[in-house]
Amino acid sequence: MGYELEKTTLSKFNRRVGPNGGRWIYRRAGASTPQAIGGNLAPGEDYVEYSIFRSGGSFEGENTAFYIQDSWDVNDRLTINAGVRLDQFALFNADGKQYVDFDEEIGPRLSFTYDPTGEGRDRVFGSYGIYYLPVASNTAFRQAGAELFYSEYYRVGNVAGQPFAADGSPAARGAQIVGWSGATACPGGLGAGFSASGTVGCRVTGRGTVPDTSSLTAQNLESTQEEEWILGYERQVNDLWTVTASVNYRDLLRNAEDVAIDAAVLAYCSAKGIVGCDNIYTGFHQYVIVNPGVASTIVLSDILPGDTARRTVNFSARDLNYPKATRTYTALELSFERAFDGVWALQGSWTISESTGNTEGYVKSDNGQTDAGITQDFDQPGLTDGSDGLLPNHRGHVFKLFGSYQLTENLLVGGNMNISSPRPYGCIGVHPTDIFAQAYGSASYYCGGKLTPRASQFESDWIKQIDMSVRYNVPLNFMSGDLVLRADIFNIFNFEGTTDLNEFGELDNGTADTNYRNPLSYQTPRFVRLGFDLTF
Repeated sequence: MGYELEKTTLSKFNRRVGPNGGRWIYRRAGASTPQAIGGNLAPGEDYVEYSIFRSGGSFEGENTAFYIQDSWDVNDRLTINAGVRLDQFALFNADGKQYVDFDEEIGPRLSFTYDPTGEGRDRVFGSYGIYYLPVASNTAFRQAGAELFYSEYYRVGNVAGQPFAADGSPAARGAQIVGWSGATACPGGLGAGFSASGTVGCRVTGRGTVPDTSSLTAQNLESTQEEEWILGYERQVNDLWTVTASVNYRDLLRNAEDVAIDAAVLAYCSAKGIVGCDNIYTGFHQYVIVNPGVASTIVLSDILPGDTARRTVNFSARDLNYPKATRTYTALELSFERAFDGVWALQGSWTISESTGNTEGYVKSDNGQTDAGITQDFDQPGLTDGSDGLLPNHRGHVFKLFGSYQLTENLLVGGNMNISSPRPYGCIGVHPTDIFAQAYGSASYYCGGKLTPRASQFESDWIKQIDMSVRYNVPLNFMSGDLVLRADIFNIFNFEGTTDLNEFGELDNGTADTNYRNPLSYQTPRFVRLGFDLTF
């Protein structure tokens, strides 16, 4: 039995290095440029996006656990291990106020080993467990810090062919805001000019202040939970050879994920007859950590028109319009091992597996997003369309082989082989109908206006990696110790398989990306590493 206490501190500050802490991007409108980034411009017309992002602070976390486990020899053939673990997770915002509190995360642990023959050569084994994950500290940085994050859009035509001034800003800044029909520019109150009709002057995601903690998480929020089952059989053929077969199954039972609730609030206001909500909830105003696919009780971040206090709303899963987060991993592993007998050893495995769902986890390999715990997976309902499929870490078949041979008393050679089947890809582009998802640019599983589900379009190469090693034990008494010279040759056959390809079929303005399906990275070429080990 035991007790664990883990205290974490994340101190992180981000600020863009462009003019006035912003970034200017010169763009050209396409035939299907998203409404939220200049969709009311004519195809081929130039415009500029000015984007500000800065945030920072110190974010504390505290994770505690109590656990107890025992082993019981039921008889001379059956052994049972049983236990339970209680996890408690807390996370605090930049002002030191707690806004995540999970204190009843109970995870059972159960495993067994059984000898069916009583001869000590066979073993049936299995285990079951439930595991929990805390909310990542990076989530607090992005959600509960003083984040200032907004974008403005400007025309750049008719300025004597000079779209940029000496300081790097568009010469036309301050005039002819894209979506000029009553839209309000961000500076001077950060008024967002985005409306359901698609007019844009500015899109605001963060207003530069630490938000109230009560509106950051659903009141009935539960932590990420996953279960794992393992069942296997091991047979010791003789004193040297052992073979094993095992099945592994993991299932994401629920996930804690940040979502934008603006679309749900606008629908709520419409149903209640409240006018003017679209001046507040512009699509990106309130992001809340919820368990997608279930009902959520949420405190609104702002007072609705006509009210005197903020409302607490019970949103159904249908109101929020997000699917349940899913991820399953199923694998059959067949392996063998020949123990080292002073001359040679060999072991290998073949894993047949499937990793599928609509969320990879803390990160998002599809677009290279390493922003742990706050990926764009569930940011808008439209971003979840077509998201269910084989995940980026899916490899249907993996073959591994490891071996060593004692050539002489002092010379040992070894090698290992790893062969993996291809990774599947989809086509990521601009959502054709969800205007809030459109504002993310090329981020949806749509290309050419058609749904292109995850992992449905093409795949990478088979990846073959064969490495060799040599170890030479110097036959002398060196400094009263042992000296071993070693050489490792990686990718000895210099295979050149593509390890990553461009999955974006469209640019942010909706035009086709000519680099779609092109390689982004290859296997590391053959290289040699020399070294030595000295023990004394």
